[in-house]
Amino acid sequence: MNELMQQFRNLALKGRKRRLNLTLISHYPEQIDPDVFKLITNYVVHRMSNPATVSDLRKTMGLTEQEAKQIHTLEPGQAIALFPDQWKTPSIISVTPGRYKTFDPNQ
Repeated sequence: MNELMQQFRNLALKGRKRRLNLTLISHYPEQIDPDVFKLITNYVVHRMSNPATVSDLRKTMGLTEQEAKQIHTLEPGQAIALFPDQWKTPSIISVTPGRYKTFDPNQ
């Protein structure tokens, strides 16, 4: 697993120079390598309760104390989003879940 994380770190570091963007989705952002975490530029943050992770996100995203406090109160479908190339400040967004069909193995 360490070798995989090293390769991911190298890809993140070298890819940035070549305008390569990565999408990283994690239920446990505190487990993301700190070097990789610092390279993230676009964020969509759903509800989180780990104080250390919220603190790291606050520093990295430039959130105010009030915005950081909202992270643990977000409702399902809500997120705090930051796309620095598009928006000057983080915004709370709501995403309507798409329609989906329930899987029925009998059909």
